[in-house]
Amino acid sequence: MIDNKIVSRQNKRVSYACSLKNEKERIANGEFLLEGRLALEMGLAKGLVKEIFTTKELDFIPSNVTVNLVDEKVMDKLSEEKSPEGIVFISKIPQFKDRDYNKIIYLDRLRDPGNLGTIIRTALGLGIDAIYVSKESVSTFNNKTLAAAKGAIFEIPIFIKEVEEVKQLKDKGYQIISTSLKGKTISLDEFKVKKPFVCIFGNETHGIRDELLKISDICLKIPIEKIDSFNVAVSAGIIMYNLKD
Repeated sequence: MIDNKIVSRQNKRVSYACSLKNEKERIANGEFLLEGRLALEMGLAKGLVKEIFTTKELDFIPSNVTVNLVDEKVMDKLSEEKSPEGIVFISKIPQFKDRDYNKIIYLDRLRDPGNLGTIIRTALGLGIDAIYVSKESVSTFNNKTLAAAKGAIFEIPIFIKEVEEVKQLKDKGYQIISTSLKGKTISLDEFKVKKPFVCIFGNETHGIRDELLKISDICLKIPIEKIDSFNVAVSAGIIMYNLKD
């Protein structure tokens, strides 16, 4: 069911939606903008979708969600994709209980939104319980992060955490695993995981900060041939697969 038809790029609903591309506005309103049918279905399943902008009628939307039919020029303003699906929506930011999860990854100063989004989606698929992100990392709700995560943002708990909070988990008995070639390392082939754990992945250029390396129980390396390293999202996928039960 269509609630409104919008043909103006200056429409107040469109303007508000576009304002959510800004981090300050997202935080102030507790809402964010997301694209695509898969993400929409995941958001609807959690009851978090508030308003939809679409270029075609959708037959699976509950009656309590506002649906706006828009033309291509309005969609072009709303979408950040080069080839948009024609579905953009406003969602409430998911809220998760912050507790002592069993299997955690910590992302230290990741700056590439595509890497962050890919890691979020991969972590969900490989059974990680929660993701901790340092405050220096790119925003979880950056449009490129969200595009790469493809709706996983609704399913896996994500928290902004300081280094000190990782240290507190070590004091609670968590195994702290770093993915670094600095210091004494162990090959992933020889590693046996113990739970609970925190596995740390570092900045694309500078790696993991020394503060975290100092508290790490193990530094893992992936045995590779003919190249010196993988992209952080690729490395994270390989290591998280090996951290499965």
